[in-house]
Amino acid sequence: MNLFDYPFYGDQIRWFLGKVINANDPDMLGRVQVRISGIHSNNQNDIPEYTLPWASVMNPGTEGGTSGIGKIPQILPGATVFGIFIDGKTSQVPLVLGSLNQVEKPTSIQEVQSNVDTRNTGSDGTIVKNEVLNYDDDTINVDERRLLAMIFFTDNGYNASQAAGIVGNLEAESNFDSTIVSSVSNENSQGIAQWNPSKAAGNRLNKLKIFSRNINRNWRDYDVQLQFVLHELKGRPKFNDGGGAFANANKKLLKTTKFDGGVISTNSTWIICRYYEIPLNAEGKLAKRETFARKAYNQFISSGSVI
Repeated sequence: MNLFDYPFYGDQIRWFLGKVINANDPDMLGRVQVRISGIHSNNQNDIPEYTLPWASVMNPGTEGGTSGIGKIPQILPGATVFGIFIDGKTSQVPLVLGSLNQVEKPTSIQEVQSNVDTRNTGSDGTIVKNEVLNYDDDTINVDERRLLAMIFFTDNGYNASQAAGIVGNLEAESNFDSTIVSSVSNENSQGIAQWNPSKAAGNRLNKLKIFSRNINRNWRDYDVQLQFVLHELKGRPKFNDGGGAFANANKKLLKTTKFDGGVISTNSTWIICRYYEIPLNAEGKLAKRETFARKAYNQFISSGSVI
């Protein structure tokens, strides 16, 4: 985006406060999607997340600012930001000038980043290794991973019942084991959503690997796989990495109001089962997934994670 394409001279400045909903910029420019106070309703049905504007983020004067030189902004989902509209009263082109400090429960990204190994540094202080502890040791704490997934999806724009529908399906598929390989002969589906590598299934496992390379992470990491689920549902296509491949499922999901009730359009568990996971005999597998969704929802509510 060329900001000079807009006839803005500064005599009609409009400022805003907003909440960052998505920081996974499909163009990898460090932009963020912002739900702006006073303009965007909090009702997902009125203004779905995918319709929110992408806002450029102001870099400090110490960065190059051209030809990809300089750091990418690191504002996280959940952050409160302040900015102006480049196009004045039209208010369609937001520019984030900075974020505001606040005291609140850490986002799911922050929860993951709090489990970072002590950094090993060379003699010049350069970081040599910085690995995220991903709970992928010999024992997987299913309760911990279930709650982490619920926090992640509610941090990224879904209400608790919609998130429960996603999480219930993931538990049914993999028990949240990000390294698991399908036991079905010759299938080779892997990861928490059991991504299939076949061309007929859309090369989804390979797209997970492409996505992880684009963010310089290990595709087997649990939090990376959570991000990829979100990317398939809400992201934009980029480098054939699966972004937005299940946008139709996401549109249906945002219209749901509960996580149970059988084969109905308002049941988030059914929507994810039928239009995202797409198992054989989806109807026959729904009851178990609803049970897991209920467990996820109840754990989330009782944990006090609801903001």
